[in-house]
Amino acid sequence: TVTDANTGIPLKTAFFAFFFFLGLSEPRRLLFLFAVFLSAVVGTILRTRFLSQQVLLDDEWHALNFVIDKPLLTLFYDQGLGANSIPINLYVGFSYKFFGWSEWLLRFPTVTCAVLSMFIFPFLIERLWGKWIAVFFSAFFAISPVVIFYSRLVRPYSLIIFF
Repeated sequence: TVTDANTGIPLKTAFFAFFFFLGLSEPRRLLFLFAVFLSAVVGTILRTRFLSQQVLLDDEWHALNFVIDKPLLTLFYDQGLGANSIPINLYVGFSYKFFGWSEWLLRFPTVTCAVLSMFIFPFLIERLWGKWIAVFFSAFFAISPVVIFYSRLVRPYSLIIFF
């Protein structure tokens, strides 16, 4: 058998000990992680593909119009009369004052929360209902048209799903 030169432990044993330490000792766990990772990658591609070509729609303009000519302190407590959200107004206001606006920058928090939820939610579902329910959840969550649509908008919908 081949051993590690420093410790004298057989490499096969060290290899499996490493995976056991990570909780990957059983093949079903590896299959679960692969399925969740694959679903998350597919979902990330669906949420970010052609994002730079998408124009701002309807309600996305409420926050943009609201933060213009408002001091930053006002955005912490004033929601306005339109379909606004204070967290989105804060983000849009800070990005407008300090960085300028771009469609990618405006969509960054919603896309980030959507992508993170695909990597985090299956593990929460696994703890509650088991591995295979979590695999089905991650697959359906990754390709859900409604969730994909809401993750691409400058609105608080994907933030609400995440938090």
